[in-house]
Amino acid sequence: MYIGMKPDDFTSSGGTAMTDEQRRAAAAIARQKVLAAFQQRPENYVDLETPEAKQEVTEDLKVEKAHGHHHEPPKQVLHQTLADDQAKPKVSEHQWRQYHSAWQKYYQQYYEDYYTGAVRKAAAHHAKQAPSQKVVAPKVEEEEKQKEQTFNTLRDRIRARASDHAQKIRKSRHFVPIIAGLAVILVFIFLQYNRWFVATVSAYIMPTKVDSNITEIDPTFSASVSAEPKLIIPKINVEVPIVFGIGNDYAAQQAGMSRGVTHFAIPGASSVPGQVGNTALSGHSSNDVFDGGNFKFIFAQLDRLDNGDTIYVNYNGTRYTYAVTKKEVVEPTDIGKLVYETNKPMLTLITCTPLGTARYRLLVTAEQISPSPEQAKPANKKEDKKAAEMPSNSPTFIQRVFNLFTGKGWS
Repeated sequence: MYIGMKPDDFTSSGGTAMTDEQRRAAAAIARQKVLAAFQQRPENYVDLETPEAKQEVTEDLKVEKAHGHHHEPPKQVLHQTLADDQAKPKVSEHQWRQYHSAWQKYYQQYYEDYYTGAVRKAAAHHAKQAPSQKVVAPKVEEEEKQKEQTFNTLRDRIRARASDHAQKIRKSRHFVPIIAGLAVILVFIFLQYNRWFVATVSAYIMPTKVDSNITEIDPTFSASVSAEPKLIIPKINVEVPIVFGIGNDYAAQQAGMSRGVTHFAIPGASSVPGQVGNTALSGHSSNDVFDGGNFKFIFAQLDRLDNGDTIYVNYNGTRYTYAVTKKEVVEPTDIGKLVYETNKPMLTLITCTPLGTARYRLLVTAEQISPSPEQAKPANKKEDKKAAEMPSNSPTFIQRVFNLFTGKGWS
């Protein structure tokens, strides 16, 4: 029989393919072997060991020889009989190898076709999915563009609404009274308290230009100086003219302090530098910025003086040196603080305190140390008019308005 071989594989060299009878015989043998395995036989079973079967095969071979195609039976064809169901087929080793090789080729081709088909199906599936995956990126970009467009639209709407609201506010007159009221309040605050703002700043800057040689003078040195009366305080950078020979009333003192510091002479305290007694000098600490004069903040730093600090006074061509002995804050009407018994030439500086107000008076007292106090002359016994209170800063805006309505004038 023929096992696992294709029909066109069994041709002799130069011969023709098997005949139909041979194919049928081979098929019958294969069918008989399968049925034998299940212990049954088909109805058309043919036993090749019978004389009739052998004769039929012999006649087939004779027919081939008569046609000139005589050849030895191919080695691939196996003739065997099934004497009984238990007999083993007589197959050569070479034929078994061919049989197994044929099945191996079959299964190899089968699995190659199977896996090739699977790969082709996967490739086809991937090809179908690829376009959809390519669409993902454009979709994401499109969504981002939509978000950005939405954001820009919302931003433009907010800006438009804000602009419209601002235009409505500009056109509205409801805020005019409020703005006008705020402006009036700010102007009032500036007019009333400008001296406090300016004085606070002036307390940290140089009130006036100072001679660079002042700080190098020996306190005991009394060289000749100009005849112009002048007050010099190196520690707080003060160098200012002194106005002598004026009255102690409010108007005279205010006019004098616009030109420097003034001599505030009262009964019991009317001496001048070089005389025994108290010489009182008054100056502004924080006058109004709209007032005249260049010395409105000359004593803004006077409270920085301490005991032992040096003060110079030029008078009648002589420089007098004083050393601070005390400082105190008193009421404006406490004139008695300037009058006291002494056998030494003394100096008292007067100014308003705190800065920006005229509520109290700061008194800085100093004692002459050069020239020698023993050389001091007695004070003049000129009778001065008694003052009601010490000199002060100019009235504030509210005070001036009140004075204007009460008939005292603007000043």
